[in-house]
Amino acid sequence: MTVSDTTVGLASIGAVTVAAATTLAMEAATAIDFSLTSASASGIDLGGIYTHGYEFGTPATVASDAVTINGQAGKITSFTANLQAGASETFTLTNNRVKASGIVEVFIQEGCTTGAIIVTGSHASADGSVAVTVKNAGSNSTGAWEHC
Repeated sequence: MTVSDTTVGLASIGAVTVAAATTLAMEAATAIDFSLTSASASGIDLGGIYTHGYEFGTPATVASDAVTINGQAGKITSFTANLQAGASETFTLTNNRVKASGIVEVFIQEGCTTGAIIVTGSHASADGSVAVTVKNAGSNSTGAWEHC
């Protein structure tokens, strides 16, 4: 075990267990990092426990093919009011939580009544920047009244 003004370290060739009868809190000014270094690393097991407390960014609408939402999750509204059947659009999501080495998942929350909007791609090309492509896979255009 190492204890200094800047670091507390614990090294073990076996398992390390931390248990609390009520609450175990971890707090950091910048980040809490869980890393698996073994070749047999299989992920972080939360044991089916409900996780909550995600940081939700302020909802925003795409303008000039770009939108900014800084948070772990957020709601984006399309700029295009009438996406033609078979047409695609790409916009840039700026988010200070995104890393180029990470994975960004984008979902359709509210579908359209006349079109069929799907996400066909999201690519983090650089830290803080994601190219998101959506497509109207339906046979009808989305209605001008819809914001989907």
